[in-house]
Amino acid sequence: MDFKRDNSQCFVVMSFFHYPLRNRFWGMMQMNFMKSRLENVKHLSFFKLLGTGGGFGFSIKPDFTTYAMLTVWDDMDAAKNFESSSEIMNDFRFRTKEIYTIFMIPVQSRGSWSGVNPFHPSEMEIRDKPLVVITRASIRLKRLLKFWLHVSSVTKSQKKSMGLLFTKGIGELPLIEQATISIWKSLGDMQKFAYHKSGAHAKVVEMAHQFKVFREDLFARFLILETKGCWRGTDPVSQYSYQTMASLP
Repeated sequence: MDFKRDNSQCFVVMSFFHYPLRNRFWGMMQMNFMKSRLENVKHLSFFKLLGTGGGFGFSIKPDFTTYAMLTVWDDMDAAKNFESSSEIMNDFRFRTKEIYTIFMIPVQSRGSWSGVNPFHPSEMEIRDKPLVVITRASIRLKRLLKFWLHVSSVTKSQKKSMGLLFTKGIGELPLIEQATISIWKSLGDMQKFAYHKSGAHAKVVEMAHQFKVFREDLFARFLILETKGCWRGTDPVSQYSYQTMASLP
């Protein structure tokens, strides 16, 4: 079970765990074993334990050094206390080389994930601040080849995109249950990549709708509230101004 329903304002946390060689098997096992521990956490309304891709964005190559955890909360204090002092996070800290955590608030979300939309958008304005985007999809088996043949063009164009601060492929099941998380310097930078009519991304989206490639999909945008830790030795958004906790209503 990874969904506990709650329709109040939500806060979203994404943590990436980077493991040394000796603990990579343990990290992989948490994809299954950690579920029972998370089910009884108070104020936690939704969670996903995720593998990551070894390439840039969507990738058929797994990254066995890094795993991720997405959590959705109805209380920000509970989310921060969980991250800073819970037994679960302490177990991760003990076994990882590096943890990078992003605290976010959703500002747009459409579609579903495991049958529900877990993100309840805020009325906060995006303005010119770093923006997090999560796209995920369950790919129909009969459309797998068509989807993956087109993904490489999107990856190449994203590498050249202005304003892209961070991206990582994530997913629950290789090839089939796929997602990406990306951080952009601004909404304008993200829109130039995603919606340019002649761009690879727009063409793949059009193809996916035309051939009904996805059994289920979701697209969500978030403002960053805070980040903790580092990704490969640095914080990708540390040099940019973003929405602070003190600015929350």
